[in-house]
Amino acid sequence: MEVNLSAEKSSPVAPVEVKHVTYPVGVTDNPGNVGVPATREKENFVSGDDLPGFFDIKFPRLNIVQNIGKLQESFSPGELVFGQNTVLFTPAKVDPKTGKAVQKSTGPINLTVLGIVSKRFSEKIKGGIGGQIVNSEAEVVASGGTMNYKEWQLKEKDGMKLFENLIDFLIVIRRPEVVADDDTVFSFDVDGNKYALGLWSVKGSSYTAAYKEVLAFHRMAGVLKGGYPTHNFNTSCRIKTFQTGNKAWVPALVPGTKNTPAFLDFVRQILNPSAE
Repeated sequence: MEVNLSAEKSSPVAPVEVKHVTYPVGVTDNPGNVGVPATREKENFVSGDDLPGFFDIKFPRLNIVQNIGKLQESFSPGELVFGQNTVLFTPAKVDPKTGKAVQKSTGPINLTVLGIVSKRFSEKIKGGIGGQIVNSEAEVVASGGTMNYKEWQLKEKDGMKLFENLIDFLIVIRRPEVVADDDTVFSFDVDGNKYALGLWSVKGSSYTAAYKEVLAFHRMAGVLKGGYPTHNFNTSCRIKTFQTGNKAWVPALVPGTKNTPAFLDFVRQILNPSAE
């Protein structure tokens, strides 16, 4: 499912309550052919039209703290931080000399992807901070860049830029036990649990670990065949060592449980607030 959050107004998203849904042209979350009716037995969370006003909202973002950047000045590497101020997950700390854990990790967070807000391309630069972001592969080429690593290696000396995939997800996170239940960060009450709505951007090694290896596979052939919102994932972080010897923290997603009817009703209210 691709969620278009542009500021332009258009017709509301067709509610999934109707027995037959005709998918609009361009919708990316169609499990079958465009125009083929879907039934209540196989619900599909489709948002092909605009969600008015979302670009007027500055959503809190989920971030992984790396060993570089401003976040590591306030938080520990490997932590999952929401809104740049709330720690949701802390990995285990290991004594490098003995290899023994000196601090246990907290439990993984429970995360549900509601859809894809945007698919863009981010310039890959040393240090991973900054760089140009464009909306299409045509813009990559126009800006003097490429998505092909080997081509970039040959032409880097001539000033060619290297770009990588960047996906923005609209997500819902269940309040973990390490966060106080004070209705400030997690304010949506569903099935006796508190939830928060936000955005999560993945690129580079995180794009591979979260999207290519897990979410894309499950959307095609796993627990997400009925749509992204139908199943949640237990999410933590792990350290990954690359062939270059460099290391980075990447997300680790494991399928959790099927989301409840009450939760799916909550999702419908977010994706289609105008539906009765």
